[in-house]
Amino acid sequence: MKKYLLEEALLSSRGELFEPGYDHCIEKWDKVPDKEDVYFWINESIQKYWKEKKVATCSYTLYEAEVDENGDSIGEWEPLKNYNFDIAKARKNKDLKEYHEEFISFVESCDSWSDVEADEYADHLDDLGLNYHKYDDPDMMWADYLKAVEALDVNIEEAQ
Repeated sequence: MKKYLLEEALLSSRGELFEPGYDHCIEKWDKVPDKEDVYFWINESIQKYWKEKKVATCSYTLYEAEVDENGDSIGEWEPLKNYNFDIAKARKNKDLKEYHEEFISFVESCDSWSDVEADEYADHLDDLGLNYHKYDDPDMMWADYLKAVEALDVNIEEAQ
């Protein structure tokens, strides 16, 4: 009989393993789990370690294992997929993203581009590495700004 197991590995900024003091297998299935199930459990793990500043990177491996009638694994676990999440970067970007989302809400509540001071646009764009003065078209400037804010998101990456 086969089981599918999701294992976490938590690494510090120096690449050292962070040991939370329990089994690293965070979930088990009797059939291959769908992506939503795997991502649900990865997100549960991320939330658990969000405030643990020692954890910089969360890595996850989905394994297939042969098990006996007691559920004990027989032989080597075969890795099926690997996932990574840069929790340190996500923590760092969280406040910056919220700051820029507040500005986006403010600008979108205005009737016209000119309702916002040019310096405010320049400061917010500069904060994300964009140069306000290179834009002639406010729609193009805003589209680039929105993309830069969206790029602050840190997502679970499926490693090959």
